[in-house]
Amino acid sequence: MKASSKISSPFLSFKDVSKQADHMAKQILASPITSMLKTKNIYHGNNIDTLKYYLEAERNAQWDLRQEYERQKGVQAFMEKRKPDFRAA
Repeated sequence: MKASSKISSPFLSFKDVSKQADHMAKQILASPITSMLKTKNIYHGNNIDTLKYYLEAERNAQWDLRQEYERQKGVQAFMEKRKPDFRAA
């Protein structure tokens, strides 16, 4: 029985990992960071699994986010019918 000369590996090359990391970083930079962080804090911040808690937490977060520069940029982009650019926020 002859051994195969090709060995498949479940690991990615450094180039593939670097390319994927760059892609993910660009996605994050194109997103409204403050909103994402507040949302993640709501989901992961407490172990209370009631709809009432999450609705209250979201209401509070939305109230805070109304004052954020990212929101203003998002609304302005919507009104101008273009994609928002959050990287310069």
